[in-house]
Amino acid sequence: MVGPHPGQATPLSPRTLSTEALRRPLRSVREGGVWDEKLTVNQDLPVHDGKPHIVHFQYKVTEVKISCWDAVLSNQSLFVEIPDGLLADGSKEGLLALLEFAEEKMKASYVFICFRKSREDRAPLLKTFSFLGFEMVRPGHPCVPSRPDVLFMVYPLEQVSSDDD
Repeated sequence: MVGPHPGQATPLSPRTLSTEALRRPLRSVREGGVWDEKLTVNQDLPVHDGKPHIVHFQYKVTEVKISCWDAVLSNQSLFVEIPDGLLADGSKEGLLALLEFAEEKMKASYVFICFRKSREDRAPLLKTFSFLGFEMVRPGHPCVPSRPDVLFMVYPLEQVSSDDD
């Protein structure tokens, strides 16, 4: 598995947020189904197949409150940027819905979260994400870009292969 490298779009690169791409809904609130009906997922269409592309997640916490995450999907790895500021109430449930969607619908093998090391709430974030099953990624890991100002944590997703063939 190879993730984004320096020079490719990552959740914390300025190119990610300024990308002018078409969006395609992957899942909307109206679809119902297996996933939480509160989750809406859209992705920017990649310019070239196989290239990293941006995925937007929105989780409806209440009728008036929505948690949002931007991510980059690259080589079956989803890189989720934790937005600056305090996490909204309901973020845990939204993140769990995101993880389930990434595993079941996107067939991702890994979900990486990233946030700036300089955050004042860094210690509680590390504790919260560790409790959810995320593990620290050591600097220099081949799957993450070299960003000394950013912490990465990973959640490996188990992909079940079908033996029915």
